[in-house]
Amino acid sequence: IGLIIMSGQIHIVFGNENPGEHGFHILTAIPPSILNPNPYVAIIGITAVLIMVFWPKLGRIASVVPAPLLAVLVGTLMAIGLGIGRDGSYSLFGNSYETGTQFLVPLPEGGLLAGFAFPDFSQIYTATSIKWILLFVFVASLESLLTAEAVDKIDPYKRQSNMNKELLGKGVGNALSSGIGGLPMIAEVVRSKANILQGAKTRWSNFFHGFFLLAFVLAVPGLLSQIPLAALAGVLLVIGFRLAHPSEFRHAWHVGKTEFLFMAVTAITVLLTDLLIGVATGLVVAFIIAFVVGRTKPSNVFKPKVNVESENGTVPVHFSGALGFHNFLGIRSRLDSLPKGKNVVMDFSGVHFIDHTVMDRLSDFERVYTDDGGEVEWRNMDHLEPSGHDDLSPRRGTPVAAEGPKTPA
Repeated sequence: IGLIIMSGQIHIVFGNENPGEHGFHILTAIPPSILNPNPYVAIIGITAVLIMVFWPKLGRIASVVPAPLLAVLVGTLMAIGLGIGRDGSYSLFGNSYETGTQFLVPLPEGGLLAGFAFPDFSQIYTATSIKWILLFVFVASLESLLTAEAVDKIDPYKRQSNMNKELLGKGVGNALSSGIGGLPMIAEVVRSKANILQGAKTRWSNFFHGFFLLAFVLAVPGLLSQIPLAALAGVLLVIGFRLAHPSEFRHAWHVGKTEFLFMAVTAITVLLTDLLIGVATGLVVAFIIAFVVGRTKPSNVFKPKVNVESENGTVPVHFSGALGFHNFLGIRSRLDSLPKGKNVVMDFSGVHFIDHTVMDRLSDFERVYTDDGGEVEWRNMDHLEPSGHDDLSPRRGTPVAAEGPKTPA
C-alpha cells in the first residue's frame, strides 16, 4: 500500500498530474516528473515533506501541533503567497509555468448540497450495475479486511480487529452513503497510520477525524479550497514511505527468503496492476510454496490436524502435518475454544512444516492467553529447522515421537 501511495503522490509533489493508480508507466513517469517540476508547486510539496520528516524530532512542541496539520497550514499560506490558485502563469529561469485551481483541493460546484444525489434504482438489474455491486462487495470488503489486518500489525497495543464488525459497519455505512450519492467507504491504512503516529489509541480518533472534516466542509469550505494538493501529497508521500520502509523488506529477508519472495512478488504486482490482483498473485505463490516446500497434502490444505485433550489444569494441543496460512482459520477456531486460565501445552512432534503466518499467530495467541491469566508451552520443536534468523521464521523438518518440554529457539 505504501508503494502505491508513493508512486502516485510523488508526481503531485512536483506539480505534475498523477498518471494513474497502477501500471508500469507510473514508475517510468517518475523521473520526468522530478526533472520537469512546476517550481512554485514543488517548493510547497518539498516543504511539506521536510516538515513531516523533521518536525516530529522537535519533541514536546511537535506533540502539540501535529506535523501533517502544520504541513497543510504552511503549504496553504505558501500557496496563497505564491498565487498558486490564480488562473494564469509565471516565468522563472526563462520558462513559463501554469498556476490555477487545478493545483488546489477541488470542491463540488454549488457548495455542499450540490454533492447530494439520489440513486436511480431502474438501473439496478443492468449488467453494469451488477458488475459494480459485485466488485464493491468482494473487492472493497477484501481491501477493508487487508487494511484492518495491516492496522492490527502497527497497533502499539497489538489489539485484534473484529472482522465481522468491520464488514457489518462497512455494509451499513455504504448503504446509507450511497442513498445520498456518497462514494463507497473502504478502510484506509493511510489515515489509521497517521492517527497512530500522532498518538491515537482508540476508535474515537476515527470519529473525530470524520467530525473535523465535516466541520471544516460546513464552516469554512472556502479555506479547504485553498489547500494545495502538493502539500497533501507531501504528507502522503512520507506516510507511504513509512509504510513501505526499506526495513520492512530487510525484516522479511531476515524472517526467511520465502517471506521476502511473497513481499516482492506482491509489491511488484500491486504496482503494475492493482491491490486485489497483487494479493491474489501473492496467494498463488504462497500456495505453490506450501505444496512444494511445505509438502502440504490436499487433505491438509484447508483442514488442520489438531487434537485437543483435557487434563487436570492442563490442555494438551497436538498439531501434526503442515500448519500454514491456508488452514489457520481451523487452527484459530480450535484455539479460541480453549478454556481460559489453563496451562496450554502445544505439541509439534507430528508437524513437518510451519509457515511464518502460523508462527506469528501462535505467538500472538500466547501473548493474549497469558495476559488473561493462562500459560502456554511450546513442546517438541527441535526437529523443525527455521529457514531464517527470526524466532518466528518458517520451520520444516521430519516429524518425531513426542518427547519432553521444548520451547522455540
